[in-house]
Amino acid sequence: MNNQKIENLELLNNTVYDEIHWWQFPLGAFSVKFNKDFKDRFFNKIQSERSKSLEYASYINNQSKKYNKNWNFKRQRALIWDYKANAEFIPAWFVYETAKYLKLDLLEIEQNIIAYITFRGRLTVCSKLPVRITPEFSSLLAHMICDGTVWKDRFFYFQKNEEHLERFMELTKNIFGEYLTNTKRGRTVPLIFKELISSYFKASNFGSLNCNLPSKVFELPRLHKVAILAGTLLDDGHSVSC
Repeated sequence: MNNQKIENLELLNNTVYDEIHWWQFPLGAFSVKFNKDFKDRFFNKIQSERSKSLEYASYINNQSKKYNKNWNFKRQRALIWDYKANAEFIPAWFVYETAKYLKLDLLEIEQNIIAYITFRGRLTVCSKLPVRITPEFSSLLAHMICDGTVWKDRFFYFQKNEEHLERFMELTKNIFGEYLTNTKRGRTVPLIFKELISSYFKASNFGSLNCNLPSKVFELPRLHKVAILAGTLLDDGHSVSC
């Protein structure tokens, strides 16, 4: 390998990508799982704050309305006890609003999230946070448009070619983290992936016949555009003599 290629690889490896942190996800649409030590410390801080006054409880009740939860004091007391003692996953909006009130470090919370789950689909993701906006991430936009089925409450990828199907699965896992899904010739994908891709590209239409590439695509570096083109060719391209 010549020096120019080595320099190019080093430049690529040192590329700083945009990132999507957990608090930039749709907070009302997923729950997070902490490691046990951090979970205990998190709820001990809540218990300490609740014992001082009703201010924290009032704040959480008011904020719950933003997420269409409409908590009251009785419901809050029961839910917080259940989250602490029994629940494997805790609503992300509750974690975020608690962190804001208690002035907790959002990045420290992110480092202690070991998995998350969406309310619809119930697919658990062993998280890789933050989500990095690499060319691989951008290529998923093409897969959503071509062989993806994207509805308001569903993200499904269908591909007869098993090799290409497995490639897509590895792609999503490399970006977001490990998850399990068991559908032949297709895969149900965690809906939150669709939400993040849609939000980043400001895309709302993924129909193959009537969608347009979002303007964001044309602002991206060259490798992202190449990745989108490659994703399109893999799904819907035809390689013949011309």
